[in-house]
Amino acid sequence: MSKVHVIQPVPATVRLWRAGRVVALIALVAVLALLWMMPATGLAVLWGAAVPAIAASLFVTPVLWRGVCPLATLNELGNRFGRPAPPSARLQWGLGVAGLILFHVLVPARLVLFNHYGASVVAASLLIGLLAVLLGARYSVRSAFCNALCPILPIERLYGQAPLVDLERGRCGACVVCTPRGCLDLAGPRNLAQLIGPGRRTEAWLLTPFGLFAAALPGFIVGYFLAPNGAAGGTASLAPLAALAPWSWTLAGSVASGLVVAGIVRWTGATAARAMPFLAWASGTAYFAFTGPAIADLWAWPRAVGVAIAVGGVLFVGLWAIRGARKAGETVTIR
Repeated sequence: MSKVHVIQPVPATVRLWRAGRVVALIALVAVLALLWMMPATGLAVLWGAAVPAIAASLFVTPVLWRGVCPLATLNELGNRFGRPAPPSARLQWGLGVAGLILFHVLVPARLVLFNHYGASVVAASLLIGLLAVLLGARYSVRSAFCNALCPILPIERLYGQAPLVDLERGRCGACVVCTPRGCLDLAGPRNLAQLIGPGRRTEAWLLTPFGLFAAALPGFIVGYFLAPNGAAGGTASLAPLAALAPWSWTLAGSVASGLVVAGIVRWTGATAARAMPFLAWASGTAYFAFTGPAIADLWAWPRAVGVAIAVGGVLFVGLWAIRGARKAGETVTIR
């Protein structure tokens, strides 16, 4: 396959990215070991430090995380085995939808498993890592996992619309167009327009898989943090009804959020370019507003520290949103 959009690598930059990937892999192994041997400490490190830091970095630029992500490194490792070939457009679309579903399955599972049992996080991480390797061995470059199935990809797309820092991509120095449309690494902030397609110029964007995801996300986040056994909850109950509660709460929040956004879009005629920065702002604001106090609880810090983290996160996302709204470059017309 011919290569296009070749980046002339600067040796020092290449070494820096490689070092970052090694550090990220070592950090992953260390966190998994901590989760296995000292679950309480490992869970605090994961949910009270690592995940919020990654979420914040996506607003700065998704290039940074995508350049060092251990799962992406494992996916590329898989390319060395088998005979990778490009997936069909239909398969890649299907994998992308599966990634959206996987996100909605795994996140609520935190409330009954991953927030409470370190071994469950270790098992899930190993399974997803193996999947990344296998998909890398079967399909070209990062087309099937990193650019389709990865459950974090939708968040990378939404929060990466208006990066605060412009960085040259850390992987794929020579692009082979393994993902013809909507590649976050190649298209940057324009990937959403490519992913949604012509419907982005009308209200039809809301009926696309990613449009539905983005519209539902603010309510999904609120539903997650209001659900029983939340981020700072105690012992998880595995009774059948209690175990299903997190998905019920996130589903209810998602539906409510989707209906509210649909009403606003219908009233204003907002295109995807105008709506997506707002939805990212609403989602990020909800996430950091709840996560700040949760972090303080995980580390047994004073409540005031949690409030300070929440306020800082909300202000940070607000500044990002102003930039995103300016970059949208369109005007909302109320009909």
